[in-house]
Amino acid sequence: LLDFMPPHKFNQILASCNKIILNQHRSQGGASVWSALMRNADLYLVPKNPFYDLLTKRGTTIFKIENNTIDIQKTLSPEQKEENKQILLAHFSDEKVADRYRNLVK
Repeated sequence: LLDFMPPHKFNQILASCNKIILNQHRSQGGASVWSALMRNADLYLVPKNPFYDLLTKRGTTIFKIENNTIDIQKTLSPEQKEENKQILLAHFSDEKVADRYRNLVK
């Protein structure tokens, strides 16, 4: 993707991908990370990306980009994909986020 496009078009393209490769060191693309895992895509991240630690420390299975290299043949099992979804929902669902905000303002 080289040009800006409306979010709905970008999301359509993202939904059609079974491999998502985000080779950036900053925590950009959070919605793309969430979408990839919730749509059962294989996600590849650089370990320096803050999402890598955030997700792997909670037990999600994602693939590591090392030295700008990936093993595109790797794929998650259906069980791993379902587990990734459950982990995201357990930690980052709307309800969990709202609970955290409520606890901040008590």
